Amino acid sequence: MQPWRIVALTAVTAALGLAALGFTVDSRGVAVTVCATLLCEALALYYRAVRPDPRLSASLTAVAQVVVFSAVAGPLSYVAAARGGQLWDATFARWDMCLGVDWLGYAAFVEGHPLFALAGGLAYDSFKLQILLVLLVLGFTGRTRALAEFVVAFALSGAAVVLLSGLMPALGAYPGLGVPPGRFPLIAPRDVYDTAATVVELRRGGARSLSLSDLYGIISFPSFHAAGAVLFCAALWRIPVLRWPAAAWEALMAAATPTHGGHYVVDVLAGGATAATALVAARAAGRTREAPEPARPEVRARGVLRA
Repeated sequence: MQPWRIVALTAVTAALGLAALGFTVDSRGVAVTVCATLLCEALALYYRAVRPDPRLSASLTAVAQVVVFSAVAGPLSYVAAARGGQLWDATFARWDMCLGVDWLGYAAFVEGHPLFALAGGLAYDSFKLQILLVLLVLGFTGRTRALAEFVVAFALSGAAVVLLSGLMPALGAYPGLGVPPGRFPLIAPRDVYDTAATVVELRRGGARSLSLSDLYGIISFPSFHAAGAVLFCAALWRIPVLRWPAAAWEALMAAATPTHGGHYVVDVLAGGATAATALVAARAAGRTREAPEPARPEVRARGVLRA
């Protein structure tokens, strides 16, 4: 399972969906993404063929793959949201209650502990930085197989999250539970309400002009932040000095996802399960790809051993 194949399939799906629903994408953002990708791949080729440095080459290729995937998965999430369908907010809220979760009580608890709220916000907002950190750490420590597995799992998780968000759309916990703006000023970012407004507009047939540099994370179920927490922790677990700090940081990001991201708790659980499944698939594909070819049977003929 090659990362570029997943990226290409996602790109084709996004292009077809954008065209079918009448979306336009800012050409400047596309040009910047293409140039950044070509630069990374040119440098990767240089460090692969001219001045061999497998670690740097692998890191640059992985960065290019994640950049392109993110650039096409973002618009694809808007296509998924624009498809409409019944909103699942009431169902997700009910599932939270079945799990014994008091979402409003948890939000009030976090709001009442400013240091915890601040730390959670920092962890939640570090998502993009963590992607780059994982790519560089795995690449520069020579863990190229783990790096390839991470990119594949990241892309599979992202694609699955986008697909499920289209099948089970939701506005998010704050608007879904009727929480008014300003009730939790310390933890509720304004953009959770802007995101819900964008989803509503998409479902009505509007918001058809997109800019790659100005896309909201509009997915509620499953949470890609929760998926990322599992992926990052699994990737950095291979490095002893980073193992427990990474686990603590990812746990903090997952804990902040309901409040700082406006997610239901079931969003978090589904995101984690999606990432775990993607990791299993990526590792299985990696083992299959690197398995030695079976030996051909030996045949004896007229005293000569033939293989």
